[in-house]
Amino acid sequence: MSETKHHISEPSLPTRLPVALRIIDRMSGLASFGAGVALVLLVLNICVDVVGRTFFHTPFPGTLEYTAYWWMPALTLLAFAVTERGQEHIKVTIMLDALPLRMRQLVEGSFGIVAVLLTAALAYYTLVDALQSARVGQTTPSAPPVPIWPFKFVAVVGLALLTLQAAATTYRYFARYLARERDVHEFSDIQATGAPAPRKHRIGGFVFFAGLLVAAAAVLTMAFGDLPKEMIGAMVIILSIVLLLMGIPVGIAILGAAVVGLWSLSGLRVVTSTLKAVAFDGAASWSYSVIPMFILMGMILWKSGLTTSAFETARRWLGWMPGGLAVATNFAGAILAASSGSTIGITYALGRVSIPEMLRSGYSPQLAVGSVAAAGTLGQIIPPSLLLVVYAGAASVPVGQQLLAGVVPGLILAAAFALLIVVMVILKPSMAPRADMTGISWGMRFESLGNLLPIAVVVAIIIGGLFAGIFTATESGVFGMLAALVFGTIHQLRSGDSWRQIGVTLRESIVGTLTGTASVFLLIIGVVVLTRAMALSQVPNTLATVIVDMGLDRVELLLILIVVYLVLGMFMDTLAMMLLTIPVLLAPLKAVGVDPLWFGVFLVVMAEVGLLTPPLGILSFIVHRIASDPATNLGRRISLATVFVGVMPFALTSIFVVLLLIAIPDIVTWLPGASASQ
Repeated sequence: MSETKHHISEPSLPTRLPVALRIIDRMSGLASFGAGVALVLLVLNICVDVVGRTFFHTPFPGTLEYTAYWWMPALTLLAFAVTERGQEHIKVTIMLDALPLRMRQLVEGSFGIVAVLLTAALAYYTLVDALQSARVGQTTPSAPPVPIWPFKFVAVVGLALLTLQAAATTYRYFARYLARERDVHEFSDIQATGAPAPRKHRIGGFVFFAGLLVAAAAVLTMAFGDLPKEMIGAMVIILSIVLLLMGIPVGIAILGAAVVGLWSLSGLRVVTSTLKAVAFDGAASWSYSVIPMFILMGMILWKSGLTTSAFETARRWLGWMPGGLAVATNFAGAILAASSGSTIGITYALGRVSIPEMLRSGYSPQLAVGSVAAAGTLGQIIPPSLLLVVYAGAASVPVGQQLLAGVVPGLILAAAFALLIVVMVILKPSMAPRADMTGISWGMRFESLGNLLPIAVVVAIIIGGLFAGIFTATESGVFGMLAALVFGTIHQLRSGDSWRQIGVTLRESIVGTLTGTASVFLLIIGVVVLTRAMALSQVPNTLATVIVDMGLDRVELLLILIVVYLVLGMFMDTLAMMLLTIPVLLAPLKAVGVDPLWFGVFLVVMAEVGLLTPPLGILSFIVHRIASDPATNLGRRISLATVFVGVMPFALTSIFVVLLLIAIPDIVTWLPGASASQ
């Protein structure tokens, strides 16, 4: 169906590259080195702050500001170009896969021009904002103030290099097209003789050009039609879906559709004001800084071989269970959820580790990717949870009680996922063959527990530091990563690896972290612009108002809201979806007897389910990207359709848990109530 194919999408040329392309590639590599330096400085900055605060009662001034406004924009935006060079951006190829090779090259080259124009506009308006910021000497309002304006120019450099690298990619596609290059390995339907299947290509070409006509009609209608703002919002959604299905990177597709929608809704001034700030502001986030830390932690655990040993222990202890490794992955997600609260970070940390181990053990790809994606959703349900904190502020409920409200539902959801895995494997044993336990004694099982010690210590550092009030989520990620680095180094030395091999492991882990973080943040930038377009179009508010005006009772209203949030979650950022609908829904919900604390948990669970569901479930795209890496999928083809099939049972299970919470609301409210009565 559709997939991100790094070895296919790489538009390489058989001949020596022109000098200009080699220079662009070299500059992209230098920028990625700068991004790696920013990553290291982020780690050092946080370590110095924690050590000074803990042992000398003198925290490093401005750590939060330096992390948010210096290190995060640098490590994210400077990595954009090398991510583009390696074609690592999140991408759907459902329509491109069905095209003949030369037509695909022509189409991807043409889409490359669109990407160049969009990224050039983003770079230009970011430069305008940087110059304005420099003129006023923009700093943070903190004491002492931290200069912001210099790193806005770093953002300009990163976006300019992204534009140049996109132009180089476009050149490569057109050069291959003009060279009439053929590669019998490009499509799965090419037979051993090298002859393509013409019927598929004819149908694929028809579907693709139908999509192109729909996209053109949507753009022209928004540009020249006199449409209500709600209709423009709907057209933006349609255009986003069509563009990403046609093979444009998801972040670029959403960004392009949202820009057209903003222009139609409010004119060029709103477009320019949005583009000025979106790249830097999207990356300048303390709360998002946990993402590279957990990606790096997962990469180190994976590259050093620690997770292989840990999963061998899991095999010895849980091999007798149906789907034992998937169950272990699920509960690992729950543990990480109780330490980071980052859905994306947990997904990366687990995906790099558990998907290859499950595939190596004979698990079906659907179960492997589905269990990883489902485990990632626990990140915003089990506290600490950023979304629950944001909801508490917007709904004016106590933050502590709102966090407590998520504990029991989160644990129930984790248990439900584990039960689902066991039931699915019992019904279809071929999904997860049980390990051969012959010759494995209880002594061997207990001896293997030593393999779990490094990961147990990492998790203990994270959880203990957070709940003792020593660490924030980002700080816990940093020290968890450092613990993983120490244990990984020891493990490699014991395995006979040289210090040079250990250095290669660290370098590969950092590179993987940078490209993974950059690919996610390009998508976040697109979602930020889409969120503004949706807010101006009033689509979410209008939808919510129509539902409320229908005069439904508590259960009927909540059942309809399940459907509404499933739809909204397909194309909207979870935070934006919450902030746009909370003001509209709180009063009607209270009128029908819905406790605000209960609704916070309901909303976060539905928001996380929205990250899974097609066509635009962001988390499914991220899992697909992880599973598209040959080192992760062990050479097996895992399409986006495989991911969607794998996550659907878990999404349905989440909805079942929501129905349980609707039927027995005390599951959510009894723990906060017990705490308040003490």
